[in-house]
Amino acid sequence: PDLTLERVGHACCAVRKGVAVLGGAFKGQAGIEITASVEVLENSSASSAAGGINFKALAPLSCSAIYGSTVVPIDEGESEQGQVLLIGGWDEHNVVSSAVHLVDLAT
Repeated sequence: PDLTLERVGHACCAVRKGVAVLGGAFKGQAGIEITASVEVLENSSASSAAGGINFKALAPLSCSAIYGSTVVPIDEGESEQGQVLLIGGWDEHNVVSSAVHLVDLAT
């Protein structure tokens, strides 16, 4: 299946028998743009009935647009869709970040 938004420089990892894809850059009307979008590859009975495995867009990152970061899954027992740590990367102003963000994929 294809992503809902074509992108490069994104972060991804396995989360709850699926794949989470966060941030990245894409070619927009004004050139290269950085995104805060989040999507998850899901294999649920609902998506299977609709034709198989699909990517589902989630709420955008609250930490703003980012690319070139790393993401790792963490203990996700308290989250409906899982949690990840988003580490480093560049923001939309090409400023390198040393920040570590806890991202709950359900919010």
